[in-house]
Amino acid sequence: MVGAKEKFGAFIRREREAKDIGLREMAKKIGVSPTYMSKVERDDYPPPAEDKVKAIAKIIECDADAKDA
Repeated sequence: MVGAKEKFGAFIRREREAKDIGLREMAKKIGVSPTYMSKVERDDYPPPAEDKVKAIAKIIECDADAKDA
């Protein structure tokens, strides 16, 4: 679960790394470029569209509806 001060991108990066999923692998699984995924994780870009958020949640085994994106 995301802490009150943890941003979306930081949460995704932490969970992805905890599951030993590489950035390129994650990007490929959800259908985006590694550059885009990196910018989302650094909060340079806002969270992606709902379908991508749900795909990320499934991969990192997190409830997408529980996350306020």
